[in-house]
Amino acid sequence: MQTVVTRRCAVILAVALAGAGCAGRLAYHQGQEEAQRGNWDMAVARLTRAAQKDPNNIGYKIALENARIQASRLHYDLARKYLQASDLEKAAEELDIASKYDPSNKSASDDLALVRTRIRTRDASLNDMSDFESKRARAAARPSVPVLSPRSLAPIALNYRDQSLQRLLETLGKLAGVNVLFDEGFRDKNVTVSL
Repeated sequence: MQTVVTRRCAVILAVALAGAGCAGRLAYHQGQEEAQRGNWDMAVARLTRAAQKDPNNIGYKIALENARIQASRLHYDLARKYLQASDLEKAAEELDIASKYDPSNKSASDDLALVRTRIRTRDASLNDMSDFESKRARAAARPSVPVLSPRSLAPIALNYRDQSLQRLLETLGKLAGVNVLFDEGFRDKNVTVSL
């Protein structure tokens, strides 16, 4: 009885291993087809599955490594196009993908660091500009200081002896270019002024 169970387990294990090998070969062939089409992202996905199904197969590992390098180059080229178009966010995304596919791609990782620095600098500059604009808007919303428009820029000399204070203030207002209004509680009196 025990030998029958052992044989059944061995048969099941052999079928599972053969199925894994078939699945690995299928994924490998699909990955190779995607690579021939130039669809490197899909090729990496299929070849990764093949390498997972048969981790001891050196051919799968080599094909996967080649697909990763090609995918890295493809995304690096896309990043360069986005940089030329000044689309820093998309360039950073593509450079990040390129450096993840091929960690040895020093150009992609260096350019990614530079682009991220440019994004931070741009965002800080925009933040400063928005702060400036909000301060400017607040300043414009404040009531403005009245501007005097005197009638004459020549020095003025006034000598009032025992004259009406109201008349003196009205005269000063006219000379300075401002309107003078009197409160109903104002009481006029005579003053002597020499200016």
